[in-house]
Amino acid sequence: MDMAISAQKPFIALNDSSGARIQEGVPALDGYGGIFYRNTLGSGYIPQITAIMGPAAGGAFYSPALTDWVFMVKGYSYIYYWSRCN
Repeated sequence: MDMAISAQKPFIALNDSSGARIQEGVPALDGYGGIFYRNTLGSGYIPQITAIMGPAAGGAFYSPALTDWVFMVKGYSYIYYWSRCN
């Protein structure tokens, strides 16, 4: 992402992730934060394209939500966020 921003070239991401595991804890959240930060740096500056190739859950779908275009594989890709509602 840093190279795409510095070279002013499009960034293309391929996502297939069930999100972070609870065991990964704070380091996983820090990793996601770095990705989201770079998404916002590139927003309006370089084209950002995401292809979701399978499931994308939790933090794994926030980054695609910040990109310019999102493509999904029909019948196989899905995005979801689990929220506990009382």
